Amino acid sequence: FTVFGPGNVTDTLEISVFGANQSPVCSLVYPEEGQGYVYGEGVFFSAEVNDLEEEPQHLQVVWSTSLSTVPLDENPPTEQGVMQFLLEDLAIGTHQLTLEVKDERGASCVEERTIFVATPPTIVSMVPQGEVYNEGTDVPFSILVDDQEDSLDQLSIVVQQLDGTVLSEGHPTA
Repeated sequence: FTVFGPGNVTDTLEISVFGANQSPVCSLVYPEEGQGYVYGEGVFFSAEVNDLEEEPQHLQVVWSTSLSTVPLDENPPTEQGVMQFLLEDLAIGTHQLTLEVKDERGASCVEERTIFVATPPTIVSMVPQGEVYNEGTDVPFSILVDDQEDSLDQLSIVVQQLDGTVLSEGHPTA
C-alpha cells in the first residue's frame, strides 16, 4: 500500500500474504521408547526436523521432561535440521520426554517418548568370596542385595560361572 500526501510525500507499507501454514515435521530419533538408563550415565538425544516454509535453524525447539519445569534444551537445529546433545544429570524416575518444534507462524509438531532413569541394584555382600571348593562339593551361597528404587520382589538374582553356565537363579527374600 502506498499513501500519497501533499507535496509528493508518500509512505509505503508492504504486506505479505501467505497460503495456509504447514506444520513443521519432527522425528525424535533418540532416546528410544521405553529405554532404561543408569543414573549419572549420559543419555543421548537426537532429532530431525523440517519445515516447507522456513529454514530449520529458524524453528523454535524445546525439549522437556515431565520431571522438571526447566527445559532440557532449547538450541535450534542445524541448517540440515539435526539436533543432538548429551545429558548426564537426568533425575531418577520415569521421564515423559517431549520434543516441541514451532515455526514462526505458530504451527507445531510434538513427539513424545518415555524413558527410565534408575540406579542399579548393588551386591552388599556375598559368600563365598575367594574360597576354593572341590568339584562335586555343595557350595553354600549367601548374597545380600539392595536397590534404592525397587522392592526385593522386583529383583532377580542369577549366579553363573565365568563361562556363562547358570548355577542358580531366583528372587531375594527379606
